[in-house]
Amino acid sequence: MERERFAWKCLLHALRPYGPPEVWQASFGPDMETALSEEEQALLRRASGIVAGTAKLDASEGGLLSIFDLLDGGTPGRMFRPDAVERFQCPAEQAVRPAEKQERMQRCLEGLKAADGRIEPALEVCRQQLSYYPSGIPGVSLYQKARLEVCLACCMREAGLESPFLLVSCGLPGIQKFLYTISGKGVLKSLRSRSFYLDLLEEHLMTELLDRLHLCRAHRLYVGGGSSYAVLPNTDRTRETLEACLRSVNQWLLKRFSGALQFLYAWEPCSGPQLKNEGGTAYQEIFARLENKLNQKRNRRFDASGLTWLNSQEMSDPERECRVCAGSSLPLDGDDLCPVCREFRDSSSGLAAPGKVAAVCRAVWEEGGTPLTLPSLDGQDWFVYMMDRAQAERLRAEQPGTVVRVYAPGSGGNADIPLPLGAYAYTIDEKMATFEGLAACSQGIRRLGVLRADVDNLGRAFVSGFHRRLQSGETGSGLPLTASLSQQLTQFFKAHLQTILQGTEGPVEPFHLVWNEAGKRSPRKAIVVYAGGDDLFIVGAWNEIVELSVDLYRAFRGFTGGRLTFSAGIGLFSPHYPLYAMAEDTAILEDAAKGIDAGKNGLALFGLELLPDAGGTVRHVARHLYHWDTFIEAVVTEKLYLLERYFEMDRKEQNGRGSSFLYRLKNYAEQLDRTPGQTINVARFAYLLARMEPKKDKRELSDLYHEFSTKLYQWIKDAESRRQLLTAMELYLNLIRTSQEKGEEQPYGE
Repeated sequence: MERERFAWKCLLHALRPYGPPEVWQASFGPDMETALSEEEQALLRRASGIVAGTAKLDASEGGLLSIFDLLDGGTPGRMFRPDAVERFQCPAEQAVRPAEKQERMQRCLEGLKAADGRIEPALEVCRQQLSYYPSGIPGVSLYQKARLEVCLACCMREAGLESPFLLVSCGLPGIQKFLYTISGKGVLKSLRSRSFYLDLLEEHLMTELLDRLHLCRAHRLYVGGGSSYAVLPNTDRTRETLEACLRSVNQWLLKRFSGALQFLYAWEPCSGPQLKNEGGTAYQEIFARLENKLNQKRNRRFDASGLTWLNSQEMSDPERECRVCAGSSLPLDGDDLCPVCREFRDSSSGLAAPGKVAAVCRAVWEEGGTPLTLPSLDGQDWFVYMMDRAQAERLRAEQPGTVVRVYAPGSGGNADIPLPLGAYAYTIDEKMATFEGLAACSQGIRRLGVLRADVDNLGRAFVSGFHRRLQSGETGSGLPLTASLSQQLTQFFKAHLQTILQGTEGPVEPFHLVWNEAGKRSPRKAIVVYAGGDDLFIVGAWNEIVELSVDLYRAFRGFTGGRLTFSAGIGLFSPHYPLYAMAEDTAILEDAAKGIDAGKNGLALFGLELLPDAGGTVRHVARHLYHWDTFIEAVVTEKLYLLERYFEMDRKEQNGRGSSFLYRLKNYAEQLDRTPGQTINVARFAYLLARMEPKKDKRELSDLYHEFSTKLYQWIKDAESRRQLLTAMELYLNLIRTSQEKGEEQPYGE
């Protein structure tokens, strides 16, 4: 209680300079100045000096400058409006009225007053209301500045002034294997449950550690995507607690998942001057030492006891294996499922329901259906039930002590912890769509689209993106910069992603492959399988996945100002194609997109083809590989839209020059692309174009034919334009192709 009271008072003191004095006095009374002792105020001033450095804090004018503009020594110019954190906005060069900030601060103060001295609800109020409120430090919100000052002051109060901070990192390797090596009927249910479980497991571990150490969430720097960071007091008790608890959790994970999941952890003590980057490299060296410790553990994931346990395991049934994970060490039920995979399958139905919260319980709740199982820090089983918030409150009241905590997807409330999730799922008949259902929603060919995307050079951005600013000494520690960057990326890939997929609002107009659908807004027929801190795995109707990828590119470019980019691979598959093969094939395309050139920022579609290189050697090549703007402008807007316009009019005029002619044009273009020296294919292409000419009485079609034939003949003679034309032809033929596949009578919702 004493620690919480100190953190609460530090938070109020950190925020007070930014609000009107009369409002603060009305909310918290005139004795605010004496709430902290002189010694405690000195700790807070020291913490503020570490966070802000020598910067002159002036947040009286303007909005929050974009943290992305500061990367690589950039000059800030674009700013966010002081809106609530949930609102999706792209920074711009704009004026911000003082009244906007006053209104936001007023809402924050109302929330703080309702928190009534409780630090966790107070921090959540600040996150919701002040994440876009300027602190005076370029790119750093008042929320980040205030909560880091609380964190550092609490550490110094516990551990003294000499190396009082312990930077802790926990990694969760093997995420890709855990997610994408499963198979079998209903695999999408298991996949979604596993993805949710990973997000919850990381958040749960960090929350448990902070609770065990009696620390608030201000100490939590970042959680997500398989990595977690925290700043804790550098005391013997902290280190002993970390070692004992993480070892216990890993033993639980080893027995539960047979080595598939394990936390790697390390910590590094540091001082205020090191965090302030004294000497020019001290801040980066802290993270370098921490990463080196983690790498050593990656090379030796299991200790002697863990290896002994793994080697002692016997197959439950030598003749059977789990039909989902292919494991054989756990007993199987009559459906050939191990207990873990059965749990993931049976608990999935509650994950797609809107408005549910995740209640972590110490005991089984008989009315709650099948729960997910999490470890306590003592290695005991705890159980996670998806329920309405009212049910959680009733359970708390009827069975005191049963509910450990409640996680609320999105934003937390007074008693809930926010759990950021990119959990969007398209539904059919109020049930989450299956792979077959998503493929059936496609326009043209019935195929499932799979998108894998990853932010380019993100590690370099965190390690050295703010190096020039840190060198100047004006920013203080790099902690507020990296924490701000982490928060913005998490907000994009967890929260704003759902806004983009819902398609009903947002700063970016949805993109369409069909030329006359511009401006149409509707929910995307897709399901987010995994959304980490910087990477994505999304499945859906193939045409919607291609369109969605452009939506994401445009939104991310607007959000980051182009200072960060991402590359993506998109594969088209039969809905019955094995999941692990979809993941592997699309990962290859993603790698090809990242290898387009040194700048990355690429998109690779469809798959690899066997093509000869300049020396005649046949290699696997991603033919449909482009920078994003080239794909949008040259492939779709210029070439695909022209194909659509012409053949649509040809069909209306009953000219009889439909897809059969386009297939032949495509064949000649492909032959020329493979053997550029055989110019006979150009002549054949031109002859076929001439045969497509409509009769003179069809004037409108004739005018469009002149544009169509002239441009296609120009494009066929240029290698790059010809490649773009082939991609446009592939897209168009997929859009108009009718599926001959059977199985239309199958249900498409799970």
